[in-house]
Amino acid sequence: MKTPWTPAFTEQDLEIIDTQALLKSYLEVEKLHLRFRLFQGGWSHPVERELLKREHAAAVLLYHPDSDQVVMVEQVRMGLLYEKGSPWILEPVAGIIDPGETAESTAHREAMEEAGCRITRLIPVATYIVSPGISTELTMTYCGIIDTLPEQHSIHGLHEDGENIRLHCLGAQEAIALLGPDKPLSASATILLQWFRWNHALLTSDFPSALPKK
Repeated sequence: MKTPWTPAFTEQDLEIIDTQALLKSYLEVEKLHLRFRLFQGGWSHPVERELLKREHAAAVLLYHPDSDQVVMVEQVRMGLLYEKGSPWILEPVAGIIDPGETAESTAHREAMEEAGCRITRLIPVATYIVSPGISTELTMTYCGIIDTLPEQHSIHGLHEDGENIRLHCLGAQEAIALLGPDKPLSASATILLQWFRWNHALLTSDFPSALPKK
């Protein structure tokens, strides 16, 4: 099948003139002075851009087929601090890929740390860039099949990382109903719940070979 789109340019068509470190802590922010090739020919004038340098991440929607339930986690998120309502949100299990890890091993590790769940099958879903205008972070998403349903509203997370996580076991249709315009969802939740809605029937039909696995 012919690839529907390929970029017009490569990294060779963007020149970084200067880099300035603005922040180097838990987050790393740089100011870039750069120029890039134009579609109509020639180069842009020099421009300034700020870039959040962030490690890649993995996110996994946990699914228990015997009970037809999805496991999601509730925790406070600073990105919602200035929105009306609550800064607590429901999300899939997720975490940064540590040095030496793969996205798949991170998904397995985070499932244990954040939910106490053992993944028996990991199904790749999609890879997305969190915010391409400002961030380097890519997130690899998965559906993780689990063999044991955890305790509803049990508390998890690593104390040393400041995590305080409450589990929610949702029926399949209850989880799908989270999609919609009423309340904000994270990008990983939106992508994974949409995929789950489209593939729920396949997930309940003895996991056919049509679904990839890791």
